[in-house]
Amino acid sequence: MGRSYQTLLDILTRLRDLHEELLAAMIRAHDALANYRARELDEYNKTVEALKIERDALESARRHVVEQLVRPSGRAADGVTLSELIAGAPLRLQADLIAVRSDLTTLFTRMAEQNEHNRRVAAASIVMLQGLGHVLRNAFDKPLTYRPPAAKRAVRAAAGHGG
Repeated sequence: MGRSYQTLLDILTRLRDLHEELLAAMIRAHDALANYRARELDEYNKTVEALKIERDALESARRHVVEQLVRPSGRAADGVTLSELIAGAPLRLQADLIAVRSDLTTLFTRMAEQNEHNRRVAAASIVMLQGLGHVLRNAFDKPLTYRPPAAKRAVRAAAGHGG
């Protein structure tokens, strides 16, 4: 049973590290959004996709370990909280489990805040791009009157304005 708790701690620690990487990527994305750097946003998307794949694998492993831990009690793994698991953990692991739970809680809060910042910058960027699109559409509603310099002189000369 102690080994399962150690495995749970290892998984939660890796989840914490992964979410720290994701938060760092979100902060970089904010800067890229604010400065319209598409290449960096593309890199952000690739990083997020890779982290999601790893997170899904870790979550699957975490669920499996939790099922092993609660099986003797007959409880469903979905109904057990991390606090309950920590209470049943060996004393030597409890402090580490509490610390990683605290870290994850803080990270999730910071990620939610960063996501809101990114959402606002993205929304402002969309409004700016829509406005730019409107300006460009209006600029090209009128037919272009550009003529090569020689043609302009010929038109002015024919109108009697000189060359």
